[in-house]
Amino acid sequence: MHPELAHKSNHPIKPTQKTEKARTHGSPLLTFQQWTQTLEESEYWFPDDCSAYRFAANAGIPMQFMELAEEAFISKYRGSTKRYRDWRQVFRNAIEGDWLRLWRVDQASGAYVLTTAGIQLDTALRTADARAAAKAAAAA
Repeated sequence: MHPELAHKSNHPIKPTQKTEKARTHGSPLLTFQQWTQTLEESEYWFPDDCSAYRFAANAGIPMQFMELAEEAFISKYRGSTKRYRDWRQVFRNAIEGDWLRLWRVDQASGAYVLTTAGIQLDTALRTADARAAAKAAAAA
């Protein structure tokens, strides 16, 4: 799991909608890496109260799927040269537009289910987490 997600629940500081908007008004175009370097150390990249998570909650997208989406988004844009003013809005656009193709709605049940890409990412992350835990246990 990405370090940003691993400690997410340990920090109570979350920006409000007003600070999100104020921060992006007149902001320069930045790559994802440049943008993350502008954030406070205790500030989440995509806090639980950002517009992407509010959209997901209203749409019924499971939190586990959103965590996978963060991982996929970060992986996709970390080394990218694309530049945006508001990376949180880009993340919301990715969720709303299903850019990452990690889940779909099962027609029979109406529930969200992982796609093949979502299952592959979930499996890869669980395997990496298990290997890291085993390595840490062996080192202790």
